[in-house]
Amino acid sequence: MEGPAVSDPDPAAGTFHIDKRVPVALIVTMLAQTAGIVWWAATLQAVQAQAIVDSRRIEERVVRIEMLRDDLSVRVIRIEEKLIGQTDTLQRILRSVERETP
Repeated sequence: MEGPAVSDPDPAAGTFHIDKRVPVALIVTMLAQTAGIVWWAATLQAVQAQAIVDSRRIEERVVRIEMLRDDLSVRVIRIEEKLIGQTDTLQRILRSVERETP
């Protein structure tokens, strides 16, 4: 019965090695895939950061537009009140003129 060869590295010894039977193409492919994943994640993070900036900008615009809308609503109410007053005045004038005409 033979024991392990003396030249075989002990896997528990913590030394890392690559078997000579592993093709270089496999290693290069794995490195390329890893680099691709890192690039994809960085691009995704940049797109997400830009989306956050855009959403904040849109939110600020919406707030400004809502403030303008509220201001315009108040102005429209004032105009309506003035129109009601002017209509009342015109109706009084019309009644007055109608009474005076024989």
